[in-house]
Amino acid sequence: MRAAPVRRSVRTLRVVVLGSAMSGVFAAGCTALEPAAVGRSPLPLPAVVEAALTPPSPGWGLELALLDEAETHERFGFSFRSFDELEGDFRVVRGELYRARSGGPTPLIVLSPILAGPVDDYRASRYFARAASARGVSAFFVHQETVILAPERDAWALEHRLRGNVRDNRRALALLAALPGVDPARLGSLGISLGAIKNVLLVASEPRLRANVLCLAGADVAGILLESREGLVLDYLAARESREGLGPASVAQEFADDLRSSAELAAAAIAPRRVLLVLARFDDKVPFARGLELRRLLGDPATHVLPLGHYTSLLLAPWVAGVALDWMVERWSAPGEVRPLFEERGGPAGAVRAGGQNSAGATVGCSRRDGYTPRLESVRRRARSSRRADPPAVPPAVASVARVSHVRRTPARASVPIREDAD
Repeated sequence: MRAAPVRRSVRTLRVVVLGSAMSGVFAAGCTALEPAAVGRSPLPLPAVVEAALTPPSPGWGLELALLDEAETHERFGFSFRSFDELEGDFRVVRGELYRARSGGPTPLIVLSPILAGPVDDYRASRYFARAASARGVSAFFVHQETVILAPERDAWALEHRLRGNVRDNRRALALLAALPGVDPARLGSLGISLGAIKNVLLVASEPRLRANVLCLAGADVAGILLESREGLVLDYLAARESREGLGPASVAQEFADDLRSSAELAAAAIAPRRVLLVLARFDDKVPFARGLELRRLLGDPATHVLPLGHYTSLLLAPWVAGVALDWMVERWSAPGEVRPLFEERGGPAGAVRAGGQNSAGATVGCSRRDGYTPRLESVRRRARSSRRADPPAVPPAVASVARVSHVRRTPARASVPIREDAD
């Protein structure tokens, strides 16, 4: 494997710093593609895809650990338990929550990292999380494996992980949207590159996500594999040929046959008004033509085309963050229908069901609407109370849903890749 992923974190930092100074210059070359005059109506998600992406059981045992504080947000590490139906075993899901400091309930967005997210310490996700919290929007992302395109994994193994990632994000969304200080009527997502491709599936399967930004995404994973100049993709194809004697065309055909959870099947289930697409004209990692194909499948939503390539688009990160958040706020202010996070299903005691009851039959609320904003001291009070046998001071959403058993202070540190969900 090449050393490029290690060097990418340093390059990314330099590009983002330079981009803050040059964002306005490059933004002048951006092209806005207007949405279709008559938006198409979404089609039902195919039953086989919906079943694959819907968690049969919710997550439980949410724990929050305060990592650090800033003027605009508190950053927490979070973890919860889940049952992996595909592996037939229990596992721990981990991630980070940037909870915005605000005078009232805040929106919440799901951030989906790039392919090499753990390699550069989720730098792009952290940047957009900080930008969101500065606008009063909370954000979270789930940690992913360090190496996703492992050479021993075929299309079916990656399909397995794709499904699992979408399910984990839906479980995390259900738990975190139920915390005090979060407005469950204002939910959205932002994905970049592979994260955006995965988010097409997430958005299609989770109608509560009303405002969704897809950056540098594309349709037809098999075609992307053949055309991409991304180093990690090229390494994967070379390793598959060395190990199995399968050339790039054979691997692409395998993905076309076996990758069932695809954007092609999911895009038609998304109303164009729920999506803002950001593409790069000179992108050779997720080729621009594949991005335009995704736009067509999505029903021609509003789109911005950057005059840059895949990684050089980081120069416009400040501009993209501003445009994306402005659009999200506008979308959330529009009237829309909100559906419960979980359908009526069984699950571990304390898991939320539709109708405001957990599986133990206790009535719980999804959020507080009294303008309450958690601060460090109030979180500590809830943590102390949650250890009592009968915690009268704990909001039901925390005691019955989140089950915040403790909140501890830990020094800021680099994220450690999570291996509980590895092979």
